[in-house]
Amino acid sequence: MLANAVATRVHAQLGNAHIGLGDLEKALVTHTMALEIREKAPGNGYKLAASLHKVAWVMAQRGENGEAERLLRRALDVYDDGDKSRGELGRTSYLMASVLAALGREEDARRAKADAAQVRKDVLGLEPRDDDDDQASYDLLIPFELR
Repeated sequence: MLANAVATRVHAQLGNAHIGLGDLEKALVTHTMALEIREKAPGNGYKLAASLHKVAWVMAQRGENGEAERLLRRALDVYDDGDKSRGELGRTSYLMASVLAALGREEDARRAKADAAQVRKDVLGLEPRDDDDDQASYDLLIPFELR
């Protein structure tokens, strides 16, 4: 079990490094590896959802928004079933809004963005402003190691 936890963290951090280097192909491979490990481990909850979110983010960056939406829906289901922190729910809802907008589903995107804004307000007490209403501002809702 410990080996899986360590492997998952290594894959997730490597995936983030590949994102930082602009290599979305390698990021997708390594984040998918982390996701596959977490899917097999019982009781992963919010960490599984964090991996779903990250793979969805990479897919969205690659323009694969249909698959990103499917993964984000799975993540939102995990958070709704017992999240450890509402921050993850807000972050994933914001990404879902972006994905839905890219799919041309503007009304659904507005609802997802409103949900994200409500979570951010509940967690941080912040109303959305145009100068800080972006994915990076919602990433601040979660611990650094899950970003």
